[in-house]
Amino acid sequence: SDRQRLFASLIGPMAELRARTGRPHWLLVDEAHQVLSAATGQPWHHLLKGLPATIFITVSPEFLAADLLRTIDVVLVFGRAALKAVATIAKALNMPAV
Repeated sequence: SDRQRLFASLIGPMAELRARTGRPHWLLVDEAHQVLSAATGQPWHHLLKGLPATIFITVSPEFLAADLLRTIDVVLVFGRAALKAVATIAKALNMPAV
């Protein structure tokens, strides 16, 4: 929960910095399932609106908030569990896993 609070407190200032300076160009969120968890009930997509170039790295996409998943344009998956990860994301978005 400390990571989630810290991350939430940093998003606003980062979005303001990006609006003012154009930086950061990209935001990389490793272990995204820990800081952007669906369990928090936090509306993450609103907080990340000012940071459109964001990469989320996770081994557990099923724990990401659905509103956050809806903001994702591209999904890259690797390894033996790749198809399962795509199916998990598709299910959360009520989409067919093609």
